[in-house]
Amino acid sequence: ATELLFQSKETERLLDRNRSLLEENVQLKRNLHIHKDLENELARRTHLYQKLIKKMQQRQCSDASTTASDAAVLTEEEGIPEMTCRNLASSSEEVERLRRQLEGLES
Repeated sequence: ATELLFQSKETERLLDRNRSLLEENVQLKRNLHIHKDLENELARRTHLYQKLIKKMQQRQCSDASTTASDAAVLTEEEGIPEMTCRNLASSSEEVERLRRQLEGLES
């Protein structure tokens, strides 16, 4: 009789443990799904930001070239150096550094 009582209690304990593990599993799956969705959203945003940065760099380079050629004619006598896309390399590196820093903050 005591053996039967022990087996009954042990079975109940195992069933409770199984129930709690199943609940934990459901919660972990839910969290995993949420994190995957968040990861996809951040990847989408990062891709969008990269495209935006690239477009802005191209526009800046184009504007700088136009401005530089116009300014070169007007300021040649004053000794102001002509701005070209090559001068924007350091700006481009700074933008890339800031982009990586932003990605680090988002994650």
